[in-house]
Amino acid sequence: ELQGKHFGTKWITSALLHCLNLRPSKVSISPGIRLIMELLKELGVDPGDVMTKCPSFFGLDTGHLLGVIQVLCGRPLYLDTRDMHHMIQSHPELFIELCSMGLTKLQSHLDMLFELFPSIVKLIEMLKKTPGILSAVDCELARKVLLLKELGFTRDQLGAFIAKMPGFLVQTSVQDVEQRMRDH
Repeated sequence: ELQGKHFGTKWITSALLHCLNLRPSKVSISPGIRLIMELLKELGVDPGDVMTKCPSFFGLDTGHLLGVIQVLCGRPLYLDTRDMHHMIQSHPELFIELCSMGLTKLQSHLDMLFELFPSIVKLIEMLKKTPGILSAVDCELARKVLLLKELGFTRDQLGAFIAKMPGFLVQTSVQDVEQRMRDH
């Protein structure tokens, strides 16, 4: 249905209203909607899929969105167009969190993750599997990593463990980890 359509502001508005009727939520349309549409087109992302998954994506401040993309495409990740296509197409809701977190905090999260992984390739693979890890990094992560280091994990072992079980960073609290260690 989306093939061959010109994505003008009127069409976007009607499509968003259609999506809201299917899944009601509060959505405001960004004044920079044309820029967002150009970005999606450049990345080869289907706007209809993004609207269905996360209508709020079109309410993002374009400056914040472009800043987040710039950080993700910069040091240490250097994500390419294909990676950005995958992240936006699969997890547009992640960009709501990343835009609200601020660029400095996002960069510090990336730096912390980069410290854990012996290979940037492994970090990128893990981010593709569990992109939500970008917003889960905080002081709790540092405590989890410190706990695992105290148990004798090396940097390489930590990277391998987290790559295989990224949910450990996202879903498990430090108290749960400590409890599991005492139980075993």
